[in-house]
Amino acid sequence: MTFLRAECCVLFVLVLLVINSFSAQSTRTPTWFTPLDSEAIRAWEIADSLDAMVPCIQPLSDWAGDVHGSGRSGVSMREYGRFSGVNVDGEYKFIQGDNAGNASIIGLRTSGDLHDVFHYEISAERWKLPVPEHLYDSGVKWGRFDGVGVVTGANPGAGSVRALQVDRLNFRTSVKLSPSIEFAIGHGPHHWGPGIRSLYFDRSMAPSSYMRLFIDAGPVNYTHILLRTLHPMALIDSNEIGWVAAHMVDVGLGGGFSGALFGAVKWQSNDEGVNHRIEPSYLIPVVAFRPSEYALGSSDNALIGAQLIWRGYGKRSPNQKTAYGQILFDELLTSKLVEGTGWWGNKWGVLAGGSLNARNGKWGCLIEGSVVRPFTYSHATETVAWTSARKPLAHPLGANFANIILRIKWVVQEEYTVRLAIERASRGLDPSTGYATGSDIFRSYLDRENDDDHFFLQGVGSEFQRVSIDIARAIGEKFDVAGIEVFARGSMRVESHTVDETGEGASADPWNAFRVQFGIRNTRVLEGRDW
Repeated sequence: MTFLRAECCVLFVLVLLVINSFSAQSTRTPTWFTPLDSEAIRAWEIADSLDAMVPCIQPLSDWAGDVHGSGRSGVSMREYGRFSGVNVDGEYKFIQGDNAGNASIIGLRTSGDLHDVFHYEISAERWKLPVPEHLYDSGVKWGRFDGVGVVTGANPGAGSVRALQVDRLNFRTSVKLSPSIEFAIGHGPHHWGPGIRSLYFDRSMAPSSYMRLFIDAGPVNYTHILLRTLHPMALIDSNEIGWVAAHMVDVGLGGGFSGALFGAVKWQSNDEGVNHRIEPSYLIPVVAFRPSEYALGSSDNALIGAQLIWRGYGKRSPNQKTAYGQILFDELLTSKLVEGTGWWGNKWGVLAGGSLNARNGKWGCLIEGSVVRPFTYSHATETVAWTSARKPLAHPLGANFANIILRIKWVVQEEYTVRLAIERASRGLDPSTGYATGSDIFRSYLDRENDDDHFFLQGVGSEFQRVSIDIARAIGEKFDVAGIEVFARGSMRVESHTVDETGEGASADPWNAFRVQFGIRNTRVLEGRDW
């Protein structure tokens, strides 16, 4: 692991050397936070229809700037000016247990505004981390790593643990066309929903190039996005291109409620002799995608969904309460649903959750559950499936699963922040015999054995539990740079498999891991992933 040890140490020393001439993100920077943190609560309030921004879309760094339809100063509540300076993001940690070694993230970030009309932001990161064999092999094969970015280096682990070098680039530039209309072009991830996970666009998705239109009409907000997706074909330099058009209308309903309707369609760029195909019908704002798809006689992948959120403080408690739910339909025939035959084409998912946060940010808890039917998000080819860069665009578990997440955060003695995460998932995996059970959304739904008798968690039963506890203490004041903290983190992942009804095992082995980590950081980008 030569490149991992030597280069990570060099980069870490460089960060310390320039720490007085560069600025780090503050402890309030929104790229840190999950829905348990007080700044995320502020973001929710801004994202609410009554205080318009885009409907609950995170990661916040992609949209919570100063130039938006609401005219507010964004989550940071400050003006960037023409150039915000160069901000250093990073993490360096030692890992013991499974896949032991050193890991680092080093990144630079900047942003600015021009004449209160144009806004820009850009960040570049290099990740170096030890990974288990199956993730190493996948990264080398596809040239992409778990939605993080592009694999630019690999150490096979002769005499040391396997390690990958991954580069990640995000940027956005936007123009305020009017006090209520913004147009943006960028490259990055999106998160459409108020929770840890989303059935539409999830924060774990790979960064993708996009164009986005946002309209703020007071209690009604509208977002329309065109997203370019990449689909590696087992060679790093070989990619098929796909496109996603999606929109969401968010409406304030009063009484702390807001509701949203979601629609999307995905298609492949090269189809039936037509190269670089972008269907004009999908680019028209407010037009419903599924009727347009039928009118075109198209076989593209169309999705629809709805979301409902309630936020309030309650009569007896000043604490922030949130309850939310999402439902998604990939395809549904009510006649087949009534028959109860388990028709494969009834593809849908449900997500629901709630959180309770102290107003002073001292503690918070969140619980969230989701279930998704087999074959949801999948299609005849991977290019049209709801994926990009070998990562689902929505929930990272794909389909044919049931999942529950518990997150707890509390601040101890004003200095230590403790975060506990517990997750349990049940899945039905593809057996080694080769037929598809609908869990792997990269796989064609044509690989199924029959049309009926497809039910939740069919296939090889899989259960996994993931537990982690993270304890951090802020030390940035000692360096006159906000946001730096030292941390220790322990995590455990335990997975078990059964067999299917024919006695076949899963096509993949169970993955168990135990790790203890400690180090220094000023960012928690992609928090919750623990390889």
